[in-house]
This record gives sequence, C-alpha cells and structure tokens, in this order.
Amino acid sequence: MYRSILLSFLAFFIACLPSNAMAKGEVFEFDKDRSRIFFEVDNAGYSKMIGEFKDFEGQVFLDEKNPESSQVVMTINIGSLSMGNKTWDKKALSMDFFDVRNYPKAYFKSRKIDIIGDGIARLSGDLTLLGVTKQIGLDVRRNNLGLRPDTQEYTAGFSITGSLRRSDFYMLENVPLISDEVKIRAEIEAVKR
Repeated sequence: MYRSILLSFLAFFIACLPSNAMAKGEVFEFDKDRSRIFFEVDNAGYSKMIGEFKDFEGQVFLDEKNPESSQVVMTINIGSLSMGNKTWDKKALSMDFFDVRNYPKAYFKSRKIDIIGDGIARLSGDLTLLGVTKQIGLDVRRNNLGLRPDTQEYTAGFSITGSLRRSDFYMLENVPLISDEVKIRAEIEAVKR
C-alpha cells in the first residue's frame, strides 16, 4: 500500500511539473548577443512602425532525431521595448498598449511542431500577453546547426516569422488606424548547454 501511495504521489508530482521540465532533447539557450525579436504594425497605411524587444530569454529543447518532439519556451521583458523614439516608447509601454506596469513580461511556450520540409517547420504555441493566453502559429526555418567557427560552440540558428491580432489580447487602442495585425520576426541563435 505504501508503494501504491508513493507511486500515485510521484505521478501527481510529475504531472504538475511545467512541461519544459519534461521536455525531450538537448538544451539550447538563446544567445541574446546574436538574437533579435521584432514586430511591425501598419501606421494608417503611410508607414510600418517597427519595435524591438531587447531583453528576453529562451530555450530550445532540440530533439535532432525527432524534431517534432522539440520544444521552445521564451520570456520577453516588455519594458525592454524600443520603437526608436522615446515618445513612441512611452506610449507603447503605457496602459493603452502593453501596460508594462501591470504586465511586465510576455511568455511563449510551444505546443506542437509540424515539420514542413528540410529545416522548415510550423510552430504552434501559447503566447501570454497582457494576462491573456492565446495560441499563435509561427513559421520557422532552421538556418544552421553545428559548431560555430568563431566560438567553437554547438549552435542552432533559426529565422521565425508570424503574425497575431492585438485585439485577441484586448489591445484595442487606435484600431484600425494602427493595424490590428502585428507581424512578428525573430532571428535566434541558441547555444547548446
């Protein structure tokens, strides 16, 4: 009976662990010096406004033999946003948009990876922004995987694109003057740990 209780407790404990704790594959950590995360919105049809998040962390749990079993987790520090203009930075971080005071971080956690072709995949996962979690899809291209010649570190490089609707996260200010659709682009290098 003691063994049965112990096994039940262990099963419950494992089920409660965050999924990245049980992720398969080798751990690659984002190299922030060689990675960038951008977004783009249309500004009344006249221009594209581009923002960059400069502080983030993430991990890729890469299963090279079964890439569809891999997983990605990421945390973005919203306060690190730069729009290239202090006035726009202040407005974007205000409660009208990112509301950084109440929601200082955004989180992404992959749920599914569909392999489309050699080095090309569709990544689906949960994005939590402004306290709202929604599933988004991202297109991923693996650029390279191997020993980086200048650092001698085993590195994975990815280009990521996708889009979301800010109204899905109740970010409704100035729609449609500033587009509801937000285009996402990331260039990520991750180093095996």
